[in-house]
Amino acid sequence: MPKSPPKKKSTPKKPNGMTLKKIAGKAAQYLQHSKEGKEIDKRKKTLSSELKEYAESLGDQNDTGSFVLELPGGFKVSKVASKTASIDEDSCLDILNKNGLFNRCTKTVVDAKEVEACVSEGLISVEDAKQFTNFKVSYRIDVRGP
Repeated sequence: MPKSPPKKKSTPKKPNGMTLKKIAGKAAQYLQHSKEGKEIDKRKKTLSSELKEYAESLGDQNDTGSFVLELPGGFKVSKVASKTASIDEDSCLDILNKNGLFNRCTKTVVDAKEVEACVSEGLISVEDAKQFTNFKVSYRIDVRGP
């Protein structure tokens, strides 16, 4: 019986007639823009810090606690106050218990670290763990130059 001819290597698809050299050029551009972006971000951070100082020292504070500095040319620089609120759980639990609202305002949650430890210790089988584990795959670009 005759041997079948060896299979040919498939040539990689090149979208829109791109050559590997052109794709390498795009990779080089990507790296250059990434470098420039980091430099721009660093400069923006410095400018932001300086502008916040100017707004606080020369601007007017409004009723929300922000400082606003009006500038020539229609520019306005603000050091904007942001407030966030969070619950002090220990104090809250005391009040909930005192008012009989503990069951209404609390819930049981799964401690992922403890579940992971139970799997490592063999208390939960890997097969069981697979049943309640959600996997998500995401992709990012990784470009490295010469």
